[in-house]
Amino acid sequence: AAQDKMREYAGELWQKTGFVFANEVGDHLSPSTVYHQFKRIAESIGLPDARLHNGCVKIGLNQEHPNSKGAPV
Repeated sequence: AAQDKMREYAGELWQKTGFVFANEVGDHLSPSTVYHQFKRIAESIGLPDARLHNGCVKIGLNQEHPNSKGAPV
């Protein structure tokens, strides 16, 4: 739904790439943008040390999340 609105707004500038996560003209997201958004979200939920590796989230097996009531993450 959000991407449909972006596509309509971009008009003829929209690139039909087929990406699920795309920028405002349908092209791929820059790695820097993905990384910085991930770090911002991770910190906002109390996981500032979470890492993003090749699209996988790595949190650390012995770490406890403050909201986990003592259960390891």
